[in-house]
Amino acid sequence: MKITRKRAIVALAVGFTAVPTVALAATDAVPGDPFKLGQSQRIDKASTILEGTGQLNDGVLHLRKGAGGIGPVLRVTNSAPGIGRRGVDITVPAGQPPLSVNADAGKASNLNADKLDGKSEEDFIPSRLYGVSTGVVRGQGGGKTVLVSGVNFSCDDGDVALSAGGNAVGAEDHLNGIVPFRSSYQIEFTDNDGASNSFSANMICADVSKPFR
Repeated sequence: MKITRKRAIVALAVGFTAVPTVALAATDAVPGDPFKLGQSQRIDKASTILEGTGQLNDGVLHLRKGAGGIGPVLRVTNSAPGIGRRGVDITVPAGQPPLSVNADAGKASNLNADKLDGKSEEDFIPSRLYGVSTGVVRGQGGGKTVLVSGVNFSCDDGDVALSAGGNAVGAEDHLNGIVPFRSSYQIEFTDNDGASNSFSANMICADVSKPFR
């Protein structure tokens, strides 16, 4: 009869001892628990902050991966629903670079760099190049100036004039100068022959969806 009671007491004690263990396993980590390497950990409604001053170039937190294996050193995943699902927030003093990479680093995969210094790619890359020609322009001879510009020698509205040139037909005629404008050029000839001569000018334009400012 005494042996039976001891076995019952031991079994009851073991049962009470196992209950907290099961409860702790179900709640995962709690604030104050040590960081456990090599295993997955979860904590709800809590943040971990690493803060310090006077660090060396390695920073407050330094992640280093040795040789072998593939994949990133750090992976950030935000699978929360709703708005504001950012991956990384960076705050630095005014005028300081938010990121720094080694000089021989490659391109960032799938990086959506939509704007550069307040301008989008449409401000830098023309969708096409096209030519504009004056056709034949008649001079008046006698050393008079012939100007080619204006409505008949201009890029489409909002497009940019990249280059221009002209052709003086007569042997004594001269191309005096080419003056650039945003959407056109003014080309000046001198018709030195006694008779009226022919002149022509051509221009290359860039078709851009946004005009240069």
